Amino acid sequence: MNYRPVEGWGRLPEGWSFVEATSVAVDAQDNVHVFNRGPHPVIVFDRDGKFLRSWGEGVTQSPPREIRSLQKFARV
Repeated sequence: MNYRPVEGWGRLPEGWSFVEATSVAVDAQDNVHVFNRGPHPVIVFDRDGKFLRSWGEGVTQSPPREIRSLQKFARV
């Protein structure tokens, strides 16, 4: 498989940024879930990079637990 970066993909809300994005998963609807160590632990985009939502604020623990949670609904 060949992967390439797509310039400008993943438009975040004003003032947000990725902090050490460590994992990415794609769900059955082709939404992209990005796990990062910032104040918004999981940021969800549609396949075109449009921000949909975030979750995990104030409730996440260590990275392995969040990754297991993503794997429940993501196709890897």
